[in-house]
Amino acid sequence: TAKIPANIAVANDITAAAFASVTFLIFSRKEKKQLSFNQFKEVFIWMGPCLIVGALIGGYVLHLIPEEAVKWVIVTICTFGLVYMLSQKKKNIVTDIKQEKEFSKYWKFLAVLAGFGIGFYDGMSAAGSGIIVILTLTVIFRKDMKTTLVMANMLSVISLFSAAIVFYFVGLLSFELLAVMIPAC
Repeated sequence: TAKIPANIAVANDITAAAFASVTFLIFSRKEKKQLSFNQFKEVFIWMGPCLIVGALIGGYVLHLIPEEAVKWVIVTICTFGLVYMLSQKKKNIVTDIKQEKEFSKYWKFLAVLAGFGIGFYDGMSAAGSGIIVILTLTVIFRKDMKTTLVMANMLSVISLFSAAIVFYFVGLLSFELLAVMIPAC
């Protein structure tokens, strides 16, 4: 084992994932020129600030939690994720949700709530947050999968980099570790 404290490992994993999200956006932008930030401007106005605040708080909480507790949090999240995956029948939840042109009726309230929750989770762990974000956006905004994936990555960039800022200031980032993790992501 590398003997890296759990808080530092998680913080660097989240930071490397932020760079991976940027890479996805760069390549998806080249392939799908019709999708742009302007299409999602209203979504970002409602969710963006909440993602930032949630991620800042989550990142700081990660800094405060004892290393042993962080290990158990990550093991618990991964265990629940594995049990959930294994218990599901081959069913595509995302395509079962009715795709509509209109956002859900209470989308602004849901977007604010989801922004805080996703931001906090991304700051604390981000384990499996991609699927959480995609499912959340599918339910709230009811867009096709291509649009939802791009929107999810744009929002992930906001929350993951916000958390990375906290990690930098509280001393959880290891630039030697990031030098390996960013290219690997």
